[in-house]
Amino acid sequence: MLSFFVCFLRNNGFFIVFGTSLVLIIYQFKQHILNKFFLISTISLICSVVIIQGPIYTIFHIKGANFIESVAIPFQQISYSVKNEGEIEDKDREFLNQITPIEFLTSTYKPLNFDVIKWND
Repeated sequence: MLSFFVCFLRNNGFFIVFGTSLVLIIYQFKQHILNKFFLISTISLICSVVIIQGPIYTIFHIKGANFIESVAIPFQQISYSVKNEGEIEDKDREFLNQITPIEFLTSTYKPLNFDVIKWND
């Protein structure tokens, strides 16, 4: 039940559940203790999530996460490099400046909170 909520309440929830389940299945298989109930429930959950978040979301015109949500962590890392004058090539700096002004990144970067950059238009 918790995995179901993780899949639907986090943007990357499916990947968290899928990766964790895969590791647990491999571990159980290697230890010769494969729990059939766990295997069946995990496969059912993953299939359900794929069906719901795929075709059903499309039918009901439910949009997925914003692009910035899906790239928040890499963008936070890039913002750190910009703020601390890390080594960034000119072509990369120019590309980044097309996405958001470099001055904005340096003035709004907070190490523990990406929301300032993420939710600012």
